[in-house]
Amino acid sequence: MILGIQKMTFFMEDYFRYFPTPPELLNWGLALSAAGFTRIPPHTPYPPAEHPEDHALDWNHGRVIESLQVVLVSEGGGVLETRSTRQERVDAGMVFLLLPHSWHRYRPDPETGWVESWIEVRGPVIDELLQRGTFSPDSILQHGAFDAGIEETLNRIHLRVGDDAPGSQPELAALALQVLAQCARIAAGPSR
Repeated sequence: MILGIQKMTFFMEDYFRYFPTPPELLNWGLALSAAGFTRIPPHTPYPPAEHPEDHALDWNHGRVIESLQVVLVSEGGGVLETRSTRQERVDAGMVFLLLPHSWHRYRPDPETGWVESWIEVRGPVIDELLQRGTFSPDSILQHGAFDAGIEETLNRIHLRVGDDAPGSQPELAALALQVLAQCARIAAGPSR
């Protein structure tokens, strides 16, 4: 089935969507607050569309957001820089986490462009994971996203967001938690 999901990515339309805080947040401890999928062709300005002011990304200034974002690069490549890291190369099959309240900036390589798939999550579960050091500034860029199944899980989120079914927020939260678990598994390294 992974092959079928990957083919769906090929036909997925570019989008981004931001969600209001759902009433279920306290019940589930986690909410999907935004999601998106974008193809950035070579020599294309980045980012391509207007996002809310608190999410505007400008390479010269960087940005700080309040929630945790997970960004998968499935094609092409680019760079990522945070306050705690130098500029690092991002290639297809890598995932990076943008930690809440941390300055960062990223962009595709103008020569290759990239395909990005991302989610943003918030809630007490995220706060607890960060407090316990599950995701630290030194492990935000990770190889092995395809093998861990992150692309497949993100595609399931994108399909569910596209359905816009009432009451889907708990399922989206569960899928977002699965993405975070897959990222944590990569960060932990190979099992012995």
